[in-house]
Formats: sequence, C-alpha cells, structure tokens
Amino acid sequence: MPQWHVMPGPACTGPGADALRKFAPYCELFALYVALPALLTLARLRYRSFPVIPVLWVAAIPVAVWLARGRGYSAAALFGIGGGAIPEKALATTALRVLPAMAGLVALLHRIRPDWLFAFTSGHPKFWMFVMFAYPLLSVAPQGIIYRAFFRERYAALIPNRGVRTLVAAACFAFCHIFFLNVWALLLTFVGGILFWRTYEKTGSLLLANMEHAIYGDLVFTIGYGGFLYHGTLALVGAP
Repeated sequence: MPQWHVMPGPACTGPGADALRKFAPYCELFALYVALPALLTLARLRYRSFPVIPVLWVAAIPVAVWLARGRGYSAAALFGIGGGAIPEKALATTALRVLPAMAGLVALLHRIRPDWLFAFTSGHPKFWMFVMFAYPLLSVAPQGIIYRAFFRERYAALIPNRGVRTLVAAACFAFCHIFFLNVWALLLTFVGGILFWRTYEKTGSLLLANMEHAIYGDLVFTIGYGGFLYHGTLALVGAP
C-alpha cells in the first residue's frame, strides 16, 4: 500500500513562510472539497440543466494523472479494476451489510416518500437497467479517484486520528452532493461515505470500495431514492 504523505506547501522564505507551508494543504482541501462543490451548486441554481457527470470526469482526469505520475498508481488500480486480491473477510463483511441496509432503506423511504418506493424500477424498467450499468462506470469510478485515492494520498496524513479522518472524508464525499439541493442526499451519502472510506482504509482496495459504492448506489436507485440523488430522475418519479 502506498505510504501517506503530507504535501509540502509552496517554496517560499521570510516571515510567515512556515505558517503558510503548514496551512496551505488545509486551504487546498477546503477549496477542492468545499468551495468547488459550493460553486457548482450555485451554477446548478443558475442553470438548472447543469451536467454533473462531465464535471466529475473533468476533475478526476487530472487527479488520476497526478496519482499515476506522483504515486505510481496504475490505470487498473485507479479505476478500481485491479490493485491486488480482495481480503475474503472484508468481502464477506461488505456482502453481509447489504440485506439489512436494503431493509432499512426500504423502511425509510416507505416512511418519508412512499409514492417513490420502487416507482423508478417499475415505471421505467429500461432506464433503470441503463442506470444499473452506467452508474458504476460513469459516477462511481471518478468519485473513487477523487474522494478515496486522492484524498488518502494527499490529505489523509493531515488528520492523524482515524475516527476524525473517517468523518472528514465522509463529510467531503457527502458535501459534493449538495448539488442536489436536499438534506437526504447529504445524509445518505455521509453514511455511505463512512462505509466506503472505512473499507478503503482498512483494505487498501479501491476495487472493493468502488464495488461497495456501486452496490449501494444501484440499491438506492432501485428502491426509489433517485429523486434525491440524481436530478435527471426527478421528473420520472414525480418529484417537485
């Protein structure tokens, strides 16, 4: 597993240089994971059809280049299709979480929006099938690069406490979903962010973390949470 490093601040001398080098990575983290999603959300408010998937890839490609050149990641490892064997215990743990998670998600949606429950699946089966295949490829892959591999390599060492690091990583992942302008998107992705980060940190396998992300993503779309998590399905499920 690659070692974690704190990236040095800008090369400068004089009064305040040490403080600048110390706080520059924190400012960069804030700019990338808080300020940028906030700006994209403002763009969404201005242009209702603002595309989110292309933005993810525009961000992920230079990050992937940095990881490949600076940290030696292979293309297979970056896109979660390689990187070594998955620990059997971790794979079993991930699989065992799915059924209780599904039951909880069904119960929650039945309580908050019963009219959405399986409405996407039953009402638009062809589009649902497309989402099941497209979501892992078009959405999970770039998010894995940005919010797991890149976060670990560039910022994880800034937060030595594992519990705090997990919460920060999950919060960054959740905050990018502010773009969808509802609290449920933030809450659901924060919980998911904790699961996916813990899987990645414990196993070092981006493949397993991406698989888990894809499973839960497809699950929430199947159950009917698409109105919260993807603005392209709002009209399909009858969201306001």
